[in-house]
Amino acid sequence: MIWYLRGKVAQSFPQYVVVDVMGIGLQVHVPASSYFDLPRPGEDIYLYTYLLPKEDSFTLYGFLQSQERDFFVTLLGVGGIGPKAALSLLGHLTIPQIVRAVTHEEVAVLTTIPGIGKKTASRICYELKHKVDATALQAFGGAGDRLPENTWREVSQALAALGYSETEISRVKIKVSTEEKTSVEGLFKKALAHLSRE
Repeated sequence: MIWYLRGKVAQSFPQYVVVDVMGIGLQVHVPASSYFDLPRPGEDIYLYTYLLPKEDSFTLYGFLQSQERDFFVTLLGVGGIGPKAALSLLGHLTIPQIVRAVTHEEVAVLTTIPGIGKKTASRICYELKHKVDATALQAFGGAGDRLPENTWREVSQALAALGYSETEISRVKIKVSTEEKTSVEGLFKKALAHLSRE
């Protein structure tokens, strides 16, 4: 297992980051919510990783926090949850939000995530309820208070990179603009939550 990865950012996208490690470009899949916290191209990056081997390929997943990586692995242990769904969960919700949804059996919260149906959400609650507790909530605080300039432009660019149309992005902008101001990451997650319900 590749436990961590240190290198320089070559390129970054909401779905993945390309890390230059001694002249070799490694594609590392990351949660969409990590996009705004990634270093800029040319800067150093340190990721906690998980290597998933398949018959015809090896896929590398990376996280800025070790708790995120560990929670990703925990999600993979749930029947019917693959890496794509696990990454989507961590890209739309924070660990505390997932833990609260699991411990309170809030299936409706989990089904707002693309690719997570009612049956899968129920299975997540059932299988994880006794594995997660307040410790997971304490591991992560709230979202940071960093608010870069041109906030919405960053959010809209990330949404476009995920395949959302200009019409969808403009529509969701109206919805989130009336909500409590938050960080770029928080605004991005709120926009994703609205879009996933449409």
